[in-house]
Amino acid sequence: MQKKEAIITGATGYIGSNLVRKLLSQGWKVTCIIRDIQKLKQQAWYEQVCYILYDGTLESLIGTPHNFSKDTVVFHFAALTVYNCTPKILDQMLAANICFGTYILEAMRQWGLSKFINTGTYWQHSDAGYDPCCFYAATKEAFEQLMVYYSTSSPYIQSITLTLFDVYGPNDPRKKLLNFFHQMAISQEELALSPGEQKMDMVYIEDVLDAYIVAAKQLLETKEPCFKQYPVCTQHRTSLKELVLMYEEVMKVRLNILWGQREYRSKEVMQPWLPDKNSRLPGWEAKIMLKEGLEKIREKM
Repeated sequence: MQKKEAIITGATGYIGSNLVRKLLSQGWKVTCIIRDIQKLKQQAWYEQVCYILYDGTLESLIGTPHNFSKDTVVFHFAALTVYNCTPKILDQMLAANICFGTYILEAMRQWGLSKFINTGTYWQHSDAGYDPCCFYAATKEAFEQLMVYYSTSSPYIQSITLTLFDVYGPNDPRKKLLNFFHQMAISQEELALSPGEQKMDMVYIEDVLDAYIVAAKQLLETKEPCFKQYPVCTQHRTSLKELVLMYEEVMKVRLNILWGQREYRSKEVMQPWLPDKNSRLPGWEAKIMLKEGLEKIREKM
């Protein structure tokens, strides 16, 4: 039986690297599209994957010899995620979040591939519809509009966008709240935060990975052109204050939080977009709720 094949961008990021691990454990053949070979070499699974070195040009993709099976699934994670975009990084944001993804779609046509899983963010939406809270979210939406073209013009790209909420889990190197909490628990330093009423939908990493696997299965079974979008969320909302209390309970620590010492960000998402239950990814639901997820992090610390 032929191995399933995947191409992954953003493979050295937190979600991408964990998906590589999971796919390899399930017997997939994995090719990573990367810009920094040294970051790839730091991964435990480095010697088990193939890679394409991207230099910022379309030619570096389509000029690379390849032998991908026609059912290869492309998972697109790579992005520059910055809430406050400054003029200094504007070009980088456009290159990473719009141009690179477009090059991937164009390369897929050259490679004869059609199955594409994109990564979106709930920051693009409010209950009223498209309502980006920052420039990053706007670039993600702009790229999805380009995906519409590739999904509706021959040769068709069959695409699914998974809209992620607040992803967390063990060994997360990103500058996320839980990492600040870990550091504070050790140092006992103070941390100035907003009043803490903003809500979050925290989704454990293994549930997120399962969503990508389910989406890939759907694409592998799909014959017709498609452009689908699914939220990856628990639909359980937790305020920042509630998160701190739960963290302290599970980790058995006390955090020195200075509530209200920082203002909310411009266009702070106070109530995350609540998708309709009918919009869920068929065959997937979150299994690990926040307290259990925090307990799993504690076990691996």
